[in-house]
Amino acid sequence: MALTCRVVVAILIWATGECAWSAAQEAGGERAPKDYTDVSLKELGITQFEPKKDLETGFVVGGVNETKAIRNLKKINGIAIADLEKSMRPGGLSDAGFLGKDERLLDVMAADNEFVLKAGLTHQQIALQLRIFEELVREVDSVEKPITGLTVVTKPFTYRGSNFQVKKVIYKGSQESPFQDDTSGSVDYFLTNLGTGE
Repeated sequence: MALTCRVVVAILIWATGECAWSAAQEAGGERAPKDYTDVSLKELGITQFEPKKDLETGFVVGGVNETKAIRNLKKINGIAIADLEKSMRPGGLSDAGFLGKDERLLDVMAADNEFVLKAGLTHQQIALQLRIFEELVREVDSVEKPITGLTVVTKPFTYRGSNFQVKKVIYKGSQESPFQDDTSGSVDYFLTNLGTGE
């Protein structure tokens, strides 16, 4: 989880950099990717989540929290931390798990929180960029209906001065959230900056 957060922060920082579509590619007849830099959240159908304070724990869901508040949590979404850790270990809700066999959830969350805050960001800023990319993938995706087992590669697109392409792998079934928040997923996204190859 800590590694995932660091990768997401790196993606957010990297996505805001500049990467021009080369003149050589344009001269060779290749069209520049569609530019989504100025697309609005409304156009993408994104409604920002309003922060909500958990009255029992004081934790602000969808908001900024002090690391101390995270370390003092006894429950998340009404689920005891020990129960969450059990379900998040390999073999719990998934074969691979969300935590390593010896990792502690609050240690991982606290380390992630410190890393994000030291980078001058918030989890909400990171989540918003990921939601934007998720919707851009839908926008440029050439497949109308997802097919299980299918790998889709989007057409190149431009966002905030950089050109990207996304590989999307669709799985059979879905992975439920360990936080029992009515969310699940069945797709992996692999984002590539075409200017850097990363």
